[in-house]
Amino acid sequence: MGIQVCGYHPLGSGVLTGAYNDGWFSKAMQSKSTRVRWYQKNCAPINNAVRDVGDRRGKSAAYVAINWCVCKGIIPLCAARNREQVLEAVGGFEGDGGSWRLTESEANGLYEAAAASAEFAMGFELI
Repeated sequence: MGIQVCGYHPLGSGVLTGAYNDGWFSKAMQSKSTRVRWYQKNCAPINNAVRDVGDRRGKSAAYVAINWCVCKGIIPLCAARNREQVLEAVGGFEGDGGSWRLTESEANGLYEAAAASAEFAMGFELI
C-alpha cells in the first residue's frame, strides 16, 4: 500500500539532544518546561543510551535518534530553529552521505532502553 509511519517527536521535544537545562525556561514556557523536566527525569534510560551510542560513534544525540528512526523504517518529523539544527537533522537521515548506520546491536539496545523509559513502560508500543 505504500504507507509509512511518521515519528512524532523523534528527538523527545529536544530532550534527547540535551537542548534544555534548568536555566533555559521562562515563566511564559511553564507548560513546556514541566513536560521537558518530566521527560528528563522519567526517560533517563533512553536519554543515556542515545548519548552513549553517540559518544562511541562520534555522533550527536540528534544524529543517533534520527538514524534510529530511519533504521526502523520510520520517517522522523523534526523541527529546527536554525541552520545548525537543519544540518544535524539531515545528517541523521543521510548518515553523513550514507557512511554510517546504527548496528543491529545498537538499535536493539536503544529499543530496550526506550522500553524501560517511563513513557513506553506506561503502554506505548514501539514500532
